[in-house]
Amino acid sequence: MSSSVLGKELHESSKNATVRKKQRKRNEQLGLNEHSTNSLDTKGLQWEYSKGDLTLHDNTEKQSNPVSLETIYQSIMEHREVSKSESRRTQLACRKMQIQIRQVAKTCSEFATRMEEVETRISHLEDDAGSQQEKLWRNNLRILSGN
Repeated sequence: MSSSVLGKELHESSKNATVRKKQRKRNEQLGLNEHSTNSLDTKGLQWEYSKGDLTLHDNTEKQSNPVSLETIYQSIMEHREVSKSESRRTQLACRKMQIQIRQVAKTCSEFATRMEEVETRISHLEDDAGSQQEKLWRNNLRILSGN
C-alpha cells in the first residue's frame, strides 16, 4: 500500500472518530446513552420511540399525557418563527456593524489624507524657515563684513 492511500485511510478514520465523538457528546447532552436510546426525557417532556412510532409524553403533570402531533407541529413552527426572528435580528446587527466599520475606515482614510497634508505643510514650512535662516546668515555676514 502506498503512503498516500494509508494517509487517506488514516484521515477518514480520524474524521469518522470525530463524528462519532460529536454524536456521543450530543447524545449525552440530550440525556441519551449508548445502551438506552429508545427514550429521551427533557424538562418533563418525554420522547419515546417504539416499533416505528414516536410518541411525546408530557410528564410535567402527575400522570403521563400523550401529546398530539398537531401540538408537536405547532411547537416546532413556533420555535422556527423564533429562530427566524433571532436570525433577522442577528443579520440586522451585522449590517449595522458593517456600516460602522465602513464609517471608521472612511474616517481613518480621511485622517491619513489630512496627516499627509500636514506633513507636506510642515515640510514646506521647514524649507521656508531654512531659506529664511540662510538669508539672515548672509545678511548678518554682510553687515559684519561691512558690505
